[in-house]
Amino acid sequence: MALADYLRSARRVVFFTGAGASTEEPTALPDFRSARGLWRNRTLMETLTRDTFFADPEGFWEVFREVFLPWKSAHPNSIHRAPARLAALGKEVGVVTQNIDGLDLRCSTGYPVFELHGQLRTATCPSCAAQVSTDQCEKGIPRCACGAVFKPDVVLFGDPLDYENVYLPARELIAAADFLVVVGTSLSVSPANDLVLASSRAPVALLNRDPTPLDERAALVERRSAGTALREAIDLLERGK
Repeated sequence: MALADYLRSARRVVFFTGAGASTEEPTALPDFRSARGLWRNRTLMETLTRDTFFADPEGFWEVFREVFLPWKSAHPNSIHRAPARLAALGKEVGVVTQNIDGLDLRCSTGYPVFELHGQLRTATCPSCAAQVSTDQCEKGIPRCACGAVFKPDVVLFGDPLDYENVYLPARELIAAADFLVVVGTSLSVSPANDLVLASSRAPVALLNRDPTPLDERAALVERRSAGTALREAIDLLERGK
């Protein structure tokens, strides 16, 4: 079966996306784990940790601001728009993403989007829980009125996932899927990659340029551009083919 066939026959379609989904044009953000990914820079990895945030908030914010806050102005691509197109065709859709760029939520027309690793829109005070837009964190050390430094609402190295509000509902969403579309992820980050295993009852399509540990169990594997594959498949559905 082709991708369009699986999408046509499914009533509940869930997307599980990783950094590769946002590397395609016009988004064109870097990924993390490829040969040219951000994590090739060990210093960057060591800076973006929970320990560094509390030990050196000025150094942390200097790096975080330069690397990630520009992502807030990124534009969505065909992958981010695919769930909304399917929803318009009457499908029940949802998205579980490892990305922090917020593009999946920006494209949502009301369907659920679970951001496993947080998002760049806001920062929260670790002392009093006050929350501000990261638009207010673009210069200096962003301090709360209580005196503590605001922490961006992303999952840093050393931070736990939000199991109650994000991880567990995401697992339930995936478990209820008729078809799971996995896009742009190496499936090497735990526990996020464990969520794909929750889809044992549903066929899985892997749209990723490189091999993953779950290729053998997938119903469909596509190595070409995921945006092109999804756009072409949904075009067929919209034309009634």
